[in-house]
Amino acid sequence: MSIAERISQPTPETGSAKIISIMGAPCPAMTRQQVADELQVSLKTVERLINRGELKAVKVYSQWRIMRADFDAFVQHLRDEQARRTGTA
Repeated sequence: MSIAERISQPTPETGSAKIISIMGAPCPAMTRQQVADELQVSLKTVERLINRGELKAVKVYSQWRIMRADFDAFVQHLRDEQARRTGTA
């Protein structure tokens, strides 16, 4: 399957095409909807996290993007906080 064919294939979760890099790795920038889908929360929740500064995001023209590294750091922070609160560190 060519790269163009792989890019245009809808994902089962969203029914829309997933952007991938040429090497087949996920694109380093995520949309707010992709973040919401991955965290299994609403888009509004992601917007609140961005507005409060808890989740780093950059605006590219009129679209918000979350860098994968920032998303991973946010998830790790949540895990660390949960471990600290429950004493399972």
